Amino acid sequence: SMVMSSPIASLLLLLLAWGGAHATRDLPRELDTDALNCPFAVAGAGWAGVYFAYRLFESGHVANASDICLFEKSPRFGGRTFSHKVIPDSAEGDAYVTELGAYRFSPDMHLPGDLILNKLKLETECWDPGCPDAAEALDLPAFNYHAPLQKLVDVYAENRGYGSAIEAMIMQLQENDARIFLGHKLIGLQKDATIGRDGEGNVTMTIETSGGERRTVSSTKLFLNLPRASLRGVEGARDLMGETVFSAFNCTRMDLPDSFAKKNIVPQEALVKSYAYYEDAWWISKLGITDGSFPKEEFIPIVTKNGVPISLHYNDGPVKCKIGEDEEGKPIWTGKFVPYAECKGLLQTFYSFTNVSWYDRFQKDPREPLVEVRKEHGEMEAEALAKLHDAMMETHSELFRKKNVSTDSIPPPTVMVISVWRRDHIGSTAPTKVYYKKGTLASACGVEGLTEKSYAQMLLTPFGADAGVFLANNDYRATEAAQMYGDWAEESLLMSERALAMMGVGKPGWLNETYYQKQVAKQLM
Repeated sequence: SMVMSSPIASLLLLLLAWGGAHATRDLPRELDTDALNCPFAVAGAGWAGVYFAYRLFESGHVANASDICLFEKSPRFGGRTFSHKVIPDSAEGDAYVTELGAYRFSPDMHLPGDLILNKLKLETECWDPGCPDAAEALDLPAFNYHAPLQKLVDVYAENRGYGSAIEAMIMQLQENDARIFLGHKLIGLQKDATIGRDGEGNVTMTIETSGGERRTVSSTKLFLNLPRASLRGVEGARDLMGETVFSAFNCTRMDLPDSFAKKNIVPQEALVKSYAYYEDAWWISKLGITDGSFPKEEFIPIVTKNGVPISLHYNDGPVKCKIGEDEEGKPIWTGKFVPYAECKGLLQTFYSFTNVSWYDRFQKDPREPLVEVRKEHGEMEAEALAKLHDAMMETHSELFRKKNVSTDSIPPPTVMVISVWRRDHIGSTAPTKVYYKKGTLASACGVEGLTEKSYAQMLLTPFGADAGVFLANNDYRATEAAQMYGDWAEESLLMSERALAMMGVGKPGWLNETYYQKQVAKQLM
């Protein structure tokens, strides 16, 4: 199998090991009272925010879920986990859940592994059909989980989407009357002078509703699941942090490990993923390829003769393969990759943060990572689909020739789905961490005495240890470049669990004890 295993390969793999869910019943609801009192408020419905709200209720720490309010500025849940249904123009009305953001995990990574497998009990399959050791497949400097990477699937083994785990938690919160508001954006924060019953001052949020009106929400505990670019834009946040914490919060660096630097990788302004829908999934049906990448050096795209940059992953994209017919002669499909069977679906044609301009030119609004390109959208779109197809056929012509198949027999793709995650701190952003190479974290960020431990503590409680306000997102990791680990939901979920521990919420029964002691309890000492 053509499994990618170089460090670079890993970089993006990693860069995003990531995986929105769709609105469930009765959403969105409108915040129609001028002032809302919400004891436990969460701003941001990515992995960490939804998990924090879910754990508050699931643990019994909050008896009434209606005491929990969850605000999300966009019309969907999930943040950088964006599981999007692609519906091609085919008679069958098929839908393919395509991962525009985070998409997989190793079960050894007990968050989210134990949550997905032990608590939510969702079905998974190996992300790579060969089920290789995760650490070997990724070859990242500091990644040492070995259980094969998993994706979430349904009973037909079709991709269900990483976002379906987030959706499962949202549904349980909704069923228990938690107050959930989509299209509601946090725009301001201020500390009340009044002291609450338990001796702590409340923090008041200013929320802008989907209708553009402003409302105030006061809470005693506030959890911010916001990336750096979003929190930076919230009025009052910098004042509440104070200059030292703000300088640490504002620090970003992308020093690459030596193994990457040697390859002249220069991260550009966006991290881009692209998939193409083929009515004939030729890589499986004609060439029998079910895993691996092209080119071999995974996240370094090659530019084809017609100027299209590509970096493919053959097993990253939802497909349906025919495995038989029912009594009425209708086809029976599976989401498993079946070499040389009749298959259709999406192929990941690009995933990188270099050579991105051919793809990111289609993004109209930096706040919206999703772009669908269909030929009926216009001349530029039709030409792009044709060029992409030519690039696929050109790079695989030798393999087609060996199989005695004419590339002329392969119909071009009908849809291209692109996700653009900005690295220039505008709109929907890719994770931006602090990877530093020389000297200390203090010198890298220009903050005297800053260590990895004090950074983690400052960012978890950015307004002070007793303010009752917590912050989580996988932006907030500071580490030496040689310890590069990638971007995973795990990082923000651990911040959630540490915040819960500070509030007196104990380890959940379904979570691995050793992992909890090392990653949560010990980190708070």
